[in-house]
Amino acid sequence: MKKTKKTKTKIGIWARIRNIYNDSPWHAAFTYPIAYIILWTVVFTIFVSINVPDIIGYTLMIAIFIAPIWVLIGLIIAKKRLPYLLSLLIGLVAPMFIATFAYQGYTWSALSEGKHVIADFICPTPKTRKDFNADIVIWVDTIKKGRFEDTNKMFIEPKKFDFRVTEKNAKKWSLQIFEDMKKKGLI
Repeated sequence: MKKTKKTKTKIGIWARIRNIYNDSPWHAAFTYPIAYIILWTVVFTIFVSINVPDIIGYTLMIAIFIAPIWVLIGLIIAKKRLPYLLSLLIGLVAPMFIATFAYQGYTWSALSEGKHVIADFICPTPKTRKDFNADIVIWVDTIKKGRFEDTNKMFIEPKKFDFRVTEKNAKKWSLQIFEDMKKKGLI
């Protein structure tokens, strides 16, 4: 009687990855990305707490985006696409809606109660300023360049503004702005 050798077929790395996507699509779409995000959050928190160099922290922060890429690849190459589509909708679209409605709910509830809402952000173009439709525009013109190069490139100095803060002196400017808001009946 002859002994037969069992031949082990060699499977390439891409075939193994494709098998993960196809053999257990619900795990690949939900369980693995969620576990990955939790793991990286823990690792990132540990590294931040021990004051690692910034480059390692930024690398870990960027690594969190591998989970949506994993799911997007699954949507493209898997036989069953529904789990990946649901994962993308739940993982990407839902947080955007939640953030938007939370912000709007906060500002509208404050306005409906007669309170004032202060938004502090950069509106780099006339269109963004028009879309925001602020009651008072305070141009804080105390730096020549911001830290985001893309915003620096698109920034157009405002032509219409209520105040132009030209020096870092909070006491001086806060009093002037407060008095002007009082005169306009906003306070």
